[in-house]
Amino acid sequence: MSDPYKILFASRHFYLDRSNGASISTRSLLLELAKRRWNVKTFCGFQQDYIRPITIETELAKHELQLQRTWGNNEGRLVSFKDYGISSLAFITPSDSFEANAPSGSCYLQMFKCVCEQFRPDVLVTYGGTSIGYELLRISQAFDIKTVVTLHNLAYWDPAYFQYANLVLVPSLYAQDVYKKRLGIDSVAIPPLIARKKISCDTLDFPHRNYVLFVNPSIGKGLGVFARVVKEIWRIRPEIKFLVMEGSCDAKYCASMVGDFLKGVDNVEFIRNTPFPELWFQFARLTIYPSLYPETYGRAVAESMMAGTPVVASTRGALPEVVQDAGSLLPICERLTLISSSFLIRMKYALG
Repeated sequence: MSDPYKILFASRHFYLDRSNGASISTRSLLLELAKRRWNVKTFCGFQQDYIRPITIETELAKHELQLQRTWGNNEGRLVSFKDYGISSLAFITPSDSFEANAPSGSCYLQMFKCVCEQFRPDVLVTYGGTSIGYELLRISQAFDIKTVVTLHNLAYWDPAYFQYANLVLVPSLYAQDVYKKRLGIDSVAIPPLIARKKISCDTLDFPHRNYVLFVNPSIGKGLGVFARVVKEIWRIRPEIKFLVMEGSCDAKYCASMVGDFLKGVDNVEFIRNTPFPELWFQFARLTIYPSLYPETYGRAVAESMMAGTPVVASTRGALPEVVQDAGSLLPICERLTLISSSFLIRMKYALG
């Protein structure tokens, strides 16, 4: 490609965040475009889903990336790093109020204008329906930059946010239908890009896989349901081992929520969040995904099936669309939702 398209990803969310599927899917897409010799850059904030504090130096070390340069002012600092073929800038603000009308947000948007003037991208890719996201779209249109909004969840309720969007991408037909009915948005459904070469089912023979795997143990992903399953299995088949891979929530958080209920249970192990979670699917005999969210996709479900690991998932959202006949679906009582007060209050002690 003699004159490649210029793609700019910009968002208040951190580009390398491993704690949520939106950033993971976005990075996979941009890396693939860069591999095909598109000119890709990022200008992101540092918002993440982790419940524990984390530094950008720690995040870069996880990905074996090196900080190239850092400079800043009273509102924050800019950190430059290289992600394979992608030049990246991250704006690290000391303030928790990172909106367009806040000093740090205003500073970020001014820097974004400078990036647009210097880089002159053909396309902006973004996600995150905040005032920052809206302004990124508006400014991009003023620069005559085509805009692509990627929706990874169902948290968008204001149709005004999309008035400067040229294209809206969603990960499933389920999400496409929801946003058509809710906001009248015409979107394109494209499943997240998952690099197949990273996931192989040849590492371990299936009979030698030892664990039931649970990824991202949060309340919304079905932590309470999972804990009940673990305890019941422990009573009748204590030799079955469960492996929990941290996501946005770490082991201490999980223990604080279900520790009393699982007291005495010794068939659960935890592993830390990793840049290469797909490797652990090769050690699992089964992946359990009892999500309470109306999932717009279910990336871990797809990764598990690609590794040859069967899945037992809930029927929430797009999960039946993703699993189809390659796993089993587990209907969960409709009263169990993220905002169910009875569930949240009781889960630590009796899990409903």
